Amino acid sequence: PTGGGKSMCILLPAWFESSGGRRAGGTTLIIVPTVALAYDQQNNVRPYFNPASDAYKPYSLTSDTPKETRAIIYKGISEGTIPILYTSPEALLLNPVLYHTCLQAAANGRLRRFVIDEAHLVDSWGASFRTEFQLLGAYKRKLLEASQGQLRTFLLSATVSYQSEKTLAEFFALDSGLSSVLANQLRPEPGYWFHHTRHFPLQRDSVIEALYHLPRPAILYVTKPNHAQQWVRMLREQGFKRVVDFTGHTAGEERQHILARWNRDEIDILVGTSAFGLGVDKGDVRTIIHATLPENIDRYYQEVGRGGRDGCSSVSLLISKNDDFDLAFSMTTKSRITVEKAWPRWRGMWQSSQFYEQTTDTYLINLNAKPTYNQEMPESEANRYWNEHILLFMQRAGALSIEDTRPNETAPEPDEQKPDFYQDNFWLLVRIKNDQIVNDEAAFEKLMDEQRHLEKESITQNLNALRQVVETQAQMQAHHCLGHDLADLYPY
Repeated sequence: PTGGGKSMCILLPAWFESSGGRRAGGTTLIIVPTVALAYDQQNNVRPYFNPASDAYKPYSLTSDTPKETRAIIYKGISEGTIPILYTSPEALLLNPVLYHTCLQAAANGRLRRFVIDEAHLVDSWGASFRTEFQLLGAYKRKLLEASQGQLRTFLLSATVSYQSEKTLAEFFALDSGLSSVLANQLRPEPGYWFHHTRHFPLQRDSVIEALYHLPRPAILYVTKPNHAQQWVRMLREQGFKRVVDFTGHTAGEERQHILARWNRDEIDILVGTSAFGLGVDKGDVRTIIHATLPENIDRYYQEVGRGGRDGCSSVSLLISKNDDFDLAFSMTTKSRITVEKAWPRWRGMWQSSQFYEQTTDTYLINLNAKPTYNQEMPESEANRYWNEHILLFMQRAGALSIEDTRPNETAPEPDEQKPDFYQDNFWLLVRIKNDQIVNDEAAFEKLMDEQRHLEKESITQNLNALRQVVETQAQMQAHHCLGHDLADLYPY
């Protein structure tokens, strides 16, 4: 369960192998979903590695990491001196220096473990929101091959549904098998409260009234960054002084500053989006308020889990309004391409594809390929994103598998004059598993339409499940225990 010690499963072996940072014991590479979590985890584990020198401490690597620190990190991975490195899927897969440094370390036996924290996000975020989550499976296979089967992969989460486990097994365990260690329990600390109202002014008044009385520190969850900024202004107007917002738009240095103040108890109310909170471990958070409807029970339960991690009671209060369902639905479905546009994009990629070495079913696919309906389209990040999105969609539908994200690329030398967070290789290596979809428009569109329907149905069911919980629990005489709904979602 949240707060039950998943981080310790990784900290302990890294600590023992390095003697607490006194010797080179190899590196554990941990993929985390947010910059906030990378900073938080690094700060939490470093005290266990005192008085280690700079080359023997745990680190986090983000786009804001200084060049001097990156140089220490790359050298430490190569030599196996850095016990733990926290980074994001994007930082790992789009940074060729880190990408190849880790592969070489795996080949030399110095990369010991590959860990994905909050692994349920591979399924819930990777589908379209952050596609690199689903490309991690291909990279894991390369690491395992480089290590000659010695690398260990850990997938950690407090909330693994049947669908999440199925996705994780498909992406990470087809070549090595999946061992499940399950320790689910309904956390006893939170008391759950729900209220539903018609429109925003009533929701606003209810949240402010609650914050006057509820214990602190408190986290107020909202949907969008501009909503968080709006709430901070409103709360300050009501006399709340020690309140800040933390979203995906918060700058790197400001994130570290906010987390430090949060951990020093200098902030009473933190207003955040889903960019804040996953895995962040402040023990004495007493109140979690949702002034929104999360897109599923998974996200809701994860965010409630930020409270009461010290074992003492906490409060979970969800206050929803009538249009929250539509907002949550639009946020989870807006990034899915239509079937009509998918076929011309696939044709553009297929027509520019290349055979890979001596294989008959493996091809190099150019992510810069133009759709057939617009061959004049300029190369852009947006064009590459939609092409990548289609390939991942086809992978989830079983039509192909993505085998490599930087095929045929040689390891670059760290270059002080050029930023190392760049993507200069826009090819993916894919294996065709369904020959019919390659040139048959009708078969392709049928496959894509079926996959879109399955995903939309899953999103709708998840959102409806949470709406049903809110409507039931918000009644004056609710007779149905929330524990049953959670047991349905996490049957283990």
